[in-house]
This record gives sequence, C-alpha cells and structure tokens, in this order.
Amino acid sequence: MTQGKTISTVGCGDYLLACFLKGLKNNADVKTSLQIVVKVATLKAWGRTERKTWQQTLRQLKVKNKGSG
Repeated sequence: MTQGKTISTVGCGDYLLACFLKGLKNNADVKTSLQIVVKVATLKAWGRTERKTWQQTLRQLKVKNKGSG
C-alpha cells in the first residue's frame, strides 16, 4: 500500500474493531485479520473508503499470505 495523506482519523477505531470481528466470524486466522484491519483503518484515515462498498475497499488491499514473510 502506498503512503497517503491522513484526511481524518474519525471512525478508524470503529472500522478496526468491526473488521476484526468480521474476520474472526469468517474463520480467518488472527494474524491475517489483524493485517487486514490495520490496512482498512489506514484506508479510512486516508479517505479511500468513502462511498465504497466493503468489497471495493478490500480490493485496494494487498495482504501477504501466511508464511510469505
């Protein structure tokens, strides 16, 4: 993920918690869930989640697979 300019951090914690719980519910492992939620919260801070669906937001992410370092 390339670096962006922080627009607002309002709601980033909500995104982080909600996404983490959704990941756990969907049986994702904790490490992968944490990698995803930190990136989603970052995208929120950068304003890159506005007017996008969850699937559109996830497409902006690149999360390393388990064991890939």
